[in-house]
Amino acid sequence: MNTTMTTFTGIEFNFQTPDPSTINITDIAHSLCSEPIFLGRTKEFYSVAQHSIMVANLVEPEFGLEGLLHNAYQAYCKNIPQELLNMFDSLTIKTQYLGLCNQINMAIIKKFEIPENPSIPVIKANEYATICEKIALTSEKIDNPYPFLIPIKKCMTPRTAEIEFIKLYKQLIRLKKPRKPTL
Repeated sequence: MNTTMTTFTGIEFNFQTPDPSTINITDIAHSLCSEPIFLGRTKEFYSVAQHSIMVANLVEPEFGLEGLLHNAYQAYCKNIPQELLNMFDSLTIKTQYLGLCNQINMAIIKKFEIPENPSIPVIKANEYATICEKIALTSEKIDNPYPFLIPIKKCMTPRTAEIEFIKLYKQLIRLKKPRKPTL
């Protein structure tokens, strides 16, 4: 059984044993810019890359890289809505898929040296961005716990989202402080 795919940049990525050395920011940006949020149930195309950029811009710079990459695993495996996962009779299938996504996420975490457990600022920024996006881009009726929402002024084309994702990544990498050695 073949468990390897060739990424956009030509890297052989093995789903069975995700290796941080096969994770590439260009592959992530390219995939996420083509992946719609909310399964594409939006009034206009809006990518996971643009959502990630919004999350990264909502947090302090020290959390920016984590915010930008919080959905990076979706470049390698798709985010299946919980409502759909609940329909699987076999807990084994659900557990295996979520376990695989977690393995890929751990390889990304290792590659980019971001926290294994999401930080509170990134969790809150993701929740806030999601509400802003749902209200602006979908017909879904949701409760809005926030007194002010950032309007979604422009949906980026996939190419623009890819360019902006890479540009922000490079800015955040320059800001990243070197880690102190542990004894």
